[in-house]
This record gives sequence, C-alpha cells and structure tokens, in this order.
Amino acid sequence: LIFLEEVLVISLLTRMIHLTLTYGICEASSYAFAGFAFLLVDFDKEGARRIGDLALSTIERLHVQNSLPRVYFCIYGGVHHYFERTEDSLEYHMKAYETAMRVGDIAYAVMHGYFYCSKSLLCGKELVSLKEDCELIMEVATRYKQESKRIILLPIYQAILNLLGQSDNSLQNIEDMITSDSNTERIHACFFFLPLFSGIYFW
Repeated sequence: LIFLEEVLVISLLTRMIHLTLTYGICEASSYAFAGFAFLLVDFDKEGARRIGDLALSTIERLHVQNSLPRVYFCIYGGVHHYFERTEDSLEYHMKAYETAMRVGDIAYAVMHGYFYCSKSLLCGKELVSLKEDCELIMEVATRYKQESKRIILLPIYQAILNLLGQSDNSLQNIEDMITSDSNTERIHACFFFLPLFSGIYFW
C-alpha cells in the first residue's frame, strides 16, 4: 500500500476495515489497522497509538508472519517514534527485515533495512558495523532488483563513509545519483534524511 496514491490507500484501508467489522478479524486486518494508524497519527496521535496496538496484538494472536513486515513498517516506521525512543524500534525493524526475507517480501525487507540503518546512524551505532549492515541491505536490494529501494540508502551510506573518512564524494555526487532517475518517489524518500545529515556531508 505504501507505493499507491493516498486516496487509493484510504479507500482500500476503509474497505479492509469494513470487511473486518462485518466478518471478523483475519490476517489482513492487522495490516488494515496498522495502515490506518499510519495515516491517522498526524491528526490523532493517541488514536493512532491505540489502533497501532490493536494491529500488533492481532499479529501476535494470529501468529502470522506474512503480514508482520508490513504491520511493523507502519507502526515502527510511522507511529512508534511519537511515543517511544527511536533506539527502541531498532530490534523490531531488524526482526521485520529477517521475517520479510524469510517470507519473500523483499521490498519491505529493504525498507526495514533502510529504517534500521538510518535510525542506527542517528542513535550512534558503531560505524564500521553499520557500514557492513548497510552494504548487505544494498546488496540484497540489487540482487532482487529493488533499485528504487536501494537508492534511498545512498544518503545514509554516504554519511557513514564520510564519518569514517573513507570517501571523497560530496553531497552533490549523491544528489546527482538520485536525481538522475525520473522517479520522484525515490527523490522524496531519499531527501527525507538529507537535512539531518547535511553537516556530515560538508565536513
């Protein structure tokens, strides 16, 4: 759902929740609740938190794996940081990454890898280890032809290299690599973290 237009996402989630209320909870219900919480959090944080908890409890009660990466993406990628420390979400992103790889949901595996690497950098994780993690996730994205997801890791990876003193590339090099592709979805995703790392690029 994250790759669709917002109006279509809202329509699909509304339909999924309506079906859940009519026929009862199933595996897809957890993703419907999580997606709704993701969209609601900007308007009603406490409501989003309650619905997000419902999504997580549904995953646990049904013991499902296929939906876990998508539910965790919405909750720990879009809701959790309003209420908990960023560092506390790292283990969940890694769990979702490993689960997504196991069930074959590669797009969400790479997205969780992106969240894990970017948040780990912000939280001060040891850089050599983080560089290896980032390279692994980028290699997975390349191997499984997830180029649009691999690109969003470039600013994070470049920041790590700069901090380690292992690269002469400037911010402009990264901008050129990203904006050479016409897909604006990639550009918006990449530049979300660039302001946070701007000082690193110009060191």
